[in-house]
Amino acid sequence: MNGIPPSIVTLGPAPADFYPSSDGEPMAETEAHLLAMLWLIATLRLRYEDRPTVFVVGNVFFYYEEGNPLARKAPDVMVVKGVEPRDHRLSFKTWEEGAVPCAIFELTSPSTAEEDRSEKFDLYQRLGIKEYFLFDPLDQYLEPRLQGYVLMPGGTYEPLMQAADGSVFSNQLQLRLRPEGRELALYDAVTQKRLPTPPETHRLWRETQAQLEAANRVIEEEHQRADEAERLAAHERKRADEAERLAADEHKRAEEAQRVAAEASRLATEANRLATEEHKRADEAERLAAAERKRADEAVAELARFRALLAPPDEGTSS
Repeated sequence: MNGIPPSIVTLGPAPADFYPSSDGEPMAETEAHLLAMLWLIATLRLRYEDRPTVFVVGNVFFYYEEGNPLARKAPDVMVVKGVEPRDHRLSFKTWEEGAVPCAIFELTSPSTAEEDRSEKFDLYQRLGIKEYFLFDPLDQYLEPRLQGYVLMPGGTYEPLMQAADGSVFSNQLQLRLRPEGRELALYDAVTQKRLPTPPETHRLWRETQAQLEAANRVIEEEHQRADEAERLAAHERKRADEAERLAADEHKRAEEAQRVAAEASRLATEANRLATEEHKRADEAERLAAAERKRADEAVAELARFRALLAPPDEGTSS
């Protein structure tokens, strides 16, 4: 059953209130312990947010024997791999989940220091919790303040090697854990970068939101400029269409004027031709009239001559 000791057996369903989800005790003794726990949970949840089969929680009852509601612990932080995604768990029961935590963190305080190093140590070792970490946020109850243990093949805990900076490496989480102030900082094993704490994540979110709002303002301004440019372009297109219409009208009028001018030119040419013909006819009529006058003059002269021949001789003239 995915690492659950054979001694933990399934006995069947129990009443809903048989395994209570709370004992009425406070979450943490001091603000330092509370923040260290909350930030550790939030940071780990963020790390595994894209892996729904990894469950990260803290201060929730962890039941490890079915039928025995007193067989429980409420680890400050625990990480469980290979579980079914669920929206909300009131508690964690190993026989229902088919898994036990792969890593547990306890934040040591005056009231828990002895239990963390003895009873819980033995229990988590017996249950097969692969890694167990103790951290003292106030640096008052543990020496060194961060201690890590790994479950060996024989089923016993061995201390994890501690680096010069006081950090230890979690193979289950692929993280290096290092005390920094009152926090337990988490460093990615591959990138060596520290995972952001909730305040840093919130600050980054606020900065991202501010950048997003600034970008949205720029986009809105660009949209407004684009809308204005489109409005101006539409206005210019309207003016261009009107100018094109006026140009078409002018072209039509020019063609009509050209047609009228051509017709006027044709009529003028025709008038010139007719005038030329009239001039020719007038010249011909004038020539004929002159000829007629000449014939008339000749006829008058001939008549006068004829009259002179027919006139009687003058009485005073002798023969």
